[in-house]
Amino acid sequence: MNEDLDNTKIEGDSPIPAENAVEKATETSQSDELNESLQNEILDEEAEEAFDSNKLVELPTEEILSEAQKVLVLTPAAAQKRFNAIKPIFNEKFDQEKAEAQSAFNADNEDEEAKFSFVKQDLQAQFKQISEEIKKARKEEKERIENEKKKNLQIKEGLLKSLEELVQKDETSESINEVKEIQKKWKTIRVLPKEKVSDLWDKYNSLLDRFYDNHSINIELKELDRRKNLEAKIELTKKVEEISKESSLKRSFILLNKYHEEFKHIGPV
Repeated sequence: MNEDLDNTKIEGDSPIPAENAVEKATETSQSDELNESLQNEILDEEAEEAFDSNKLVELPTEEILSEAQKVLVLTPAAAQKRFNAIKPIFNEKFDQEKAEAQSAFNADNEDEEAKFSFVKQDLQAQFKQISEEIKKARKEEKERIENEKKKNLQIKEGLLKSLEELVQKDETSESINEVKEIQKKWKTIRVLPKEKVSDLWDKYNSLLDRFYDNHSINIELKELDRRKNLEAKIELTKKVEEISKESSLKRSFILLNKYHEEFKHIGPV
């Protein structure tokens, strides 16, 4: 029963008003955000397919670090996944090169007081900095999503309130149009607090069911009215035919005008 009233038209009601510009902009913005999110996911997937961590094994530490820095252009989740794949390779290569440098230093320096200093030590700090930036990005993303969930929850609760008000009102073409707009907006809002999803959905469906039930009743009542109107018009037509039997022209004219006025006010059939 929860379907759009795309083809519904009620006679005698006012035309459907134009959409509010602010609401339209909000809907477009939400659609753009969804499209951007989808595009980012596609780009992440393409980047992941093109990435082969095995190719890093033979690279020196500097180049592995360079590959690690590239993950920062990805979404936080994808960056973390890629970084986790690079991390063991970097650490192993770093330890290997450091051990080799230590061995070379020991071979060249018999003085026990000589201190070894690994020239690539700062690369490890740079690598750790990448990890910190990813953590920061993931934290910010989590906060953004939580804020978006709260905002979307408020929007959907507002839509439920509007829908409930429409259910309690008499049905018009305008109210039908408003319900259709609520349905459109509802579909565009997807990110919500997990614990609220079921309750929101139940309330939304319940209100829609009530609206459509009322709509069905109204259609039946309108159809009943049309049948009664048709019967009344047929009866008036018979009376008009009887006028031809009147001997008084003046009385015929009065009756014709009377029936004509009654006919106009009976309503649609």
